[in-house]
Amino acid sequence: MTRGLGATVILMTLGTIVVGPAWAQDGRVEGRVTRPNGTALGGVRISVSAISASTLTDSRGAFGIDLPPGKYTLDFVAGGEHDSASDVVVKPALVTRLDHVVDWELLPELQQVVSAPAAWPERRLSASANVNVFGADEADDTIAFGQLPRQLGALPGADSAQSGLFDFAFNAGGLNHSPAQRLAVRIDGRDPSTPFFGGQDWSVVSPAPGDLSQVELAAGNAGATYGPNSTGGILDLVTKRPGERLGLDLRIGGGDVSSQNAEVAWGQTLGAGWAVKVLGGASKSGDFAESRNGHAEYSVPCTVAGQTDCLPQESVALERRDDDRLTHAAVRVDHDFSNGGLFDIQGGYADAKGPVLTTDLGRLQLLDLTHKWARAAYTVQHWELAGAYNNRSADQQIDLATGDNLFIGGRNFTAEIRTRWDFLSDRLHLLGGLSHEDTQLNSNDKSGILRPTLIQPLNRETLLVRAVKTNAYGEYAQLAYDISDRLRVFGGARYDKSDLFSSQVSPRLGLVFAVQPTQILRVSIGRGFQAPTEEQRYLVHDIAAPVQLATLEQICSLQGVPCGFDLDSKPGEDLTLDPTPDTRIVAMGNRDLKVETVKGLEASYQGSFGADVFVSFGYHYARHEDLITDLVPAFGTALGRFNAALPQYTPPSALPANSGGAFLHPRQDLLNALQATLGAYFPFLTTGFDGTPIVALTSYTNFGAVDIQGADLGVRWRPATGWSVDGQYSWLDLKVKEGAPGLDGLLSLNAPSSRAGASVAYAGSRFDVGVGYRWVGSFRWVSGPFAGEVPSYSTADLHGRVHLGRHIGLSVDVANLFDKRHWETFGGDLMGRRALGSLDLSW
Repeated sequence: MTRGLGATVILMTLGTIVVGPAWAQDGRVEGRVTRPNGTALGGVRISVSAISASTLTDSRGAFGIDLPPGKYTLDFVAGGEHDSASDVVVKPALVTRLDHVVDWELLPELQQVVSAPAAWPERRLSASANVNVFGADEADDTIAFGQLPRQLGALPGADSAQSGLFDFAFNAGGLNHSPAQRLAVRIDGRDPSTPFFGGQDWSVVSPAPGDLSQVELAAGNAGATYGPNSTGGILDLVTKRPGERLGLDLRIGGGDVSSQNAEVAWGQTLGAGWAVKVLGGASKSGDFAESRNGHAEYSVPCTVAGQTDCLPQESVALERRDDDRLTHAAVRVDHDFSNGGLFDIQGGYADAKGPVLTTDLGRLQLLDLTHKWARAAYTVQHWELAGAYNNRSADQQIDLATGDNLFIGGRNFTAEIRTRWDFLSDRLHLLGGLSHEDTQLNSNDKSGILRPTLIQPLNRETLLVRAVKTNAYGEYAQLAYDISDRLRVFGGARYDKSDLFSSQVSPRLGLVFAVQPTQILRVSIGRGFQAPTEEQRYLVHDIAAPVQLATLEQICSLQGVPCGFDLDSKPGEDLTLDPTPDTRIVAMGNRDLKVETVKGLEASYQGSFGADVFVSFGYHYARHEDLITDLVPAFGTALGRFNAALPQYTPPSALPANSGGAFLHPRQDLLNALQATLGAYFPFLTTGFDGTPIVALTSYTNFGAVDIQGADLGVRWRPATGWSVDGQYSWLDLKVKEGAPGLDGLLSLNAPSSRAGASVAYAGSRFDVGVGYRWVGSFRWVSGPFAGEVPSYSTADLHGRVHLGRHIGLSVDVANLFDKRHWETFGGDLMGRRALGSLDLSW
């Protein structure tokens, strides 16, 4: 624990101990803030200047604030509007009800409360980062499980690149990847990222359709709060509480690509502050994926090693052609305490059979993938304590390039405690927290093929040299001070330590200035870092059939030395017919990888023009140093021998240089035989982490330095009641400043320099309808074995819902309305139209 941050947390803890006894006899004021017609007003700040206490109303207009016994005046402020309620009497250990009605007409954006920038609720306009938001109505537009990132591509700054029907690389700020690793994702505070790969597997982690309450995207470096692998920002997904979806909802649908799906949700209050929500669903569909055996849907097939702008060929066909099956279930139980505290516990399960996942290892078909998760949290006025569990098990995950089953099982536990306090008449705001994560990975396929090593003769690991266990620890603090009603300055830092990287500190400084109460400017500077994943450090992945070197073991065995070219020989065995050739041809991890540091500047503007227009603009610049590459050729290029953990092969030291036996010069005889047998592979021969000979063709390294800058613009116009018109534009630019020769051609933003979108929507009492258009400029995609051009493309989407009565409705959701065939990542599927319709029933 660093002295600065640790002292902050200790100070807040001591403050709790000192003032804790005073809380015991506090009373509480609870209520709602609404308009005369009963509609809720969220994001209203309620303050009590007499004792420097404040709170915010949530999306339902509800609030609660603990106060010592006495008589108070409560001030209500939002979007330049002000009102007050006087002579509010608070009695010891009792709740005073105060429902306040104001005749304010505010844009929804001025009422929104967000949690993404600081992991704590705050008004969107006073937050320390530029946050773009989907409300509950917009988040409900999708009617298919696993499709959420397609819809989120309409958020300014978001880069949603679809590789398959249920496979997305969702990112912000450039340097996209399959799967995306630079955007921190939270679902109700839980990190659903996949152990090993480090990104999101949307086919099993997407929230259920209709269950999202709010979506927040805060693009930009979020390292000061969220730590490693958040240099692109934070995507915060908030699901509905049980009380927000009471009753029974049933959705049955189907459509294009042989799709069928059913979703069910049930919510019920149980009395005494308890409520429960149960969700479940199943879907069956075809796919856009095609086998690549001597075939390429676009571009041309790759024919030689190292060829680019072609689709790598695969040795096996798709096993479940046009038969993707997804199932999911979840339950959540909430308990509201009389002191305003909330306890919630939730858990779920998802299963995928059939989808194709594009990764930097190539394409994988998920034949048996399960994801299990659980989370529990307690939140009260100043504190939040939370713990979460994630388990991803891929029992059958077929590498289409080799036909191997890449079994991988991973689970992690996380625990976090955070606290927030306000001081000096509500002008000083202090936030702090501690987090811990424990991760375990195992790729031992007990029914898989043998891959013997010198240490493990019965080794069946498919992606690791052995099981991996890592721990990570972090602490953070953020201080914000309101110099005046219009100017806030803030600063924060986070300390992280892990088995995957050395200790890191991520500081951030900035200010928020209100030109007008509804016109906000922000600027900040900071440092974050991208940590190597378990894959990038510990990978051992077969990329071709092993080579037969068993006969060379005789040179060593005659000297009584094990060399590792035949690890399971038996007396009298014909070594030319060894059924398990032991010298593997692999892609290897790099244990010497450094963290990638990111130093940057962010500036943004958000504000309303009149009562109808809201504008959001953000600019970001970042210098990435020691950038972590994808898999690149290890030897035989201008890079030289960049992975120090993979030295040029040398015979065991115990093998003598001279001998009187059949081989007069064993060491040199072995090297000569290896060179003659391996040919072009000989320069790539090295030893694995345990000393076993291995041919390592590719690995990871750190790049040097690149500069990335970009800008995002979003405009929303509400010309009339129920209508909304949105427009977005994003621009990105990358410049290589320094790096090893030959690597610049392997580096790409994996995002267009320009992209734009527009949508028109209407929401009425009987029906809602919306149409959206997205244009993406051409760009180059480089990720693992996939390197090629993505031509410019455009798509149109349509969604609609008709309420036929109180309990029945019809919904439609059409992606790629005009069926414009295109690919969004090079190596991903050729995407077409998918139209779904559903019958919606509720009781």
